Amino acid sequence: KPKPKPAPKPAPKPAPKPAPKPEPQPEPKPQIDKQQLEQALASALAEEEAFLAASNDEELASSYADYIFERVAANWSRPPSARRDMEVELLVQLVPTGQVISVVVVRSSGNAAFDRSAEQAVLKVGRFEKLKELPPKVFETYFRKLPLIFRPDDLRL
Repeated sequence: KPKPKPAPKPAPKPAPKPAPKPEPQPEPKPQIDKQQLEQALASALAEEEAFLAASNDEELASSYADYIFERVAANWSRPPSARRDMEVELLVQLVPTGQVISVVVVRSSGNAAFDRSAEQAVLKVGRFEKLKELPPKVFETYFRKLPLIFRPDDLRL
């Protein structure tokens, strides 16, 4: 009996060619709404202006605080019992004209004469004339209720 012939082997299929790579497409640029951009810029500008205004307010307040310090120091009479380590904290209430409304001892030095001398120095000034030049916002923020700390070594003796 003749042997059956094996079935012919199929011809190997050629390896598939890789698909051509697509041309790289530039990433689509995000669509920026002109109005959103304007709002973002306006917001950033407002923040910058607020920061600069606050900085200017602080500088202005600092210069007026120096003026107050000089006026109070010029009116202070050091009591004989004052010592370098003493400190009294006052709260001075002012109105926009610079008029002193009240002076309260918030924290005593422990020496009544020293505390009284600090109160009297502020009351002798009576009115800080230059404060009326301040913008209302700066006055309200920094000077309506003004804490003052008296130390003998900080004041001219």
